Amino acid sequence: MPRSLLLLLSILCLNVAAETRYVSDNLQIQLRSGPGTQYRILRSLNSGSALTIAASDTENGFQKVFFNDIEGWVSSQYLVKEPSARIQLTKVEKELSQLKANASPTQNRLIELEEQNQALTDQLTTLEAQLATAEAELNRVTNISGQALELDEQNSRLRLENSNLSNEADVLRIENTRLKEKHDRDYIIFGALAVLLGVIIALVVPHLTPKKRNAEWF
Repeated sequence: MPRSLLLLLSILCLNVAAETRYVSDNLQIQLRSGPGTQYRILRSLNSGSALTIAASDTENGFQKVFFNDIEGWVSSQYLVKEPSARIQLTKVEKELSQLKANASPTQNRLIELEEQNQALTDQLTTLEAQLATAEAELNRVTNISGQALELDEQNSRLRLENSNLSNEADVLRIENTRLKEKHDRDYIIFGALAVLLGVIIALVVPHLTPKKRNAEWF
């Protein structure tokens, strides 16, 4: 059959399709100048390379593609509609690393809040003990007879100390409550990030097993 007739048949078999295909996993294929292994190699394409489909040669099993403004032909059997499992896994691992990097400040903040909460709790316990001591002293002085003026001064002083200690305790209770609420919110955010990581992994893992195929290397 004349070469010109073969070329004419090849042109008639071309189906134009504006689609994207990806080089399948664990492969390096050749981008050729024509629809066949006898044509010149323009460059090699690595696994995961995105190619824009221009046309298909159903007789020879080749597809005309564009790669970075380079026009050429590749064997259809090495192309898939979705990025390879290895490429998707690399992308997910990168996203996981970014999420972990973003989660680290949150985790550190949780630890810091827990330490502050514990310090405030200890301080509140000490103030409550001091308040109990002051109240006991106030009761003791009140029950002591004699020297009414001195007793009144002591009572006034103790009442003032008691009032100051009560105010400090109230402030610490409010601060303690605020820190606990912030701690709970940060803990929920950190937990949501962990759940999101789990969902991403659950979506990707089923696609990690490469499909079996009979591949012919050129």
